[in-house]
Amino acid sequence: MSTVQSTPFGAGVCEQCGSVFPLKYRNSVSRTCSRICYDLFRTAPVIDRFFQFVGRKQPSGCIPWTGATANFGYGAFNVGGKVHRAHRLSYQFFVGEPGELCVLHRCDNPACVNPTHLFLGTRAENMADKVRKKRQPQGQDHGRAELNDRKVRSIRVLWASGKYSAIHLGRVFGVCRATIYSVVRRETWGHLS
Repeated sequence: MSTVQSTPFGAGVCEQCGSVFPLKYRNSVSRTCSRICYDLFRTAPVIDRFFQFVGRKQPSGCIPWTGATANFGYGAFNVGGKVHRAHRLSYQFFVGEPGELCVLHRCDNPACVNPTHLFLGTRAENMADKVRKKRQPQGQDHGRAELNDRKVRSIRVLWASGKYSAIHLGRVFGVCRATIYSVVRRETWGHLS
């Protein structure tokens, strides 16, 4: 490794040749030390670049993505100027092209790229998997909820008494009658007893 004079902005490690190089600008995220290394790095086969960010297998069997992550902790990988989900590319490299289907995790670890932990599913199956694994906000935890647990229980008790209409309950609780019907039929807020 080369020695680098310290700079006020620190130093980086070239992802192509491994040499240490000074960062020229504040908050710089240079990945290579020179234009030559950059060109070599960008022309390296995609799978070789991909494996630079694949970690060691963990006791759980997960193989973590060590590169950049996107929303919700999913690995992110740039191919031809477009960012792809790392687990989706792992499935494509080792199993086959997923096409329009979603690539889901058996392990429920978004950073895992172990192809044996991945399986295909439709968008509906992906959403059902998300709900089953309790990663979908429910009830008052949902950002757009107009009611809370206490109000939902009150609506159900008042409705069961037979004294109040859906329109009346809607006015009292500040929601439309369709929302009241959904609550009492347990189409929504079904997780509450």
